[in-house]
Amino acid sequence: MTSPREAVRVAIAGASSLLGKELSLWLEESNFPASDIRLVDEEFVAGTLTEAGGEPVIIETVREDSFERVRFVFFTGSPEFSKRHAAEARRAGAVVIDLSGGLETDAKARPWIPTLDAVLSSPVESVPTGEPQSLFVVPSAPADVAISISAALAPAGLERLVMTVLQPVSEQGPEAIEELESQVVKPVLPTRVANRV
Repeated sequence: MTSPREAVRVAIAGASSLLGKELSLWLEESNFPASDIRLVDEEFVAGTLTEAGGEPVIIETVREDSFERVRFVFFTGSPEFSKRHAAEARRAGAVVIDLSGGLETDAKARPWIPTLDAVLSSPVESVPTGEPQSLFVVPSAPADVAISISAALAPAGLERLVMTVLQPVSEQGPEAIEELESQVVKPVLPTRVANRV
């Protein structure tokens, strides 16, 4: 008999993204019962050495067999990358969990908001009998917060909720993070001060 740890294979598609790295770290720290974590991403980052499950791992490109025998595939890269490869993962029998926002318009996608599981029925329970559910779309963190606050305040008669959300620099990739770092490390001096120096 195989243990749950041996039975669960996971793939992180978009592994080089900040979200992919955080997810890999979370899977390790939470003792998620994964026997194998496969890291796949765009061709330009293939061959990058990183770590998953406490072991050194090389990020690979998506191949024909990348999702074989994988139970869960988390899409964490660009929306376009998710759109290109989600069907392959589903055909291989994996449950796809989209964190990229690329699959939210798919007719077979079910929204999944983990923080509201106690209030709403879980997506698996809402699936019609005989229909396997294999695509879940998780809203962005700001949307999750807005939905959670709305649900919490609904009994009090909430009529309108207005939020201002600023997009984090990390969402724009490594180049944006490097640019922000350069601006913080080397602040631009005002013209008068620069002329006196």
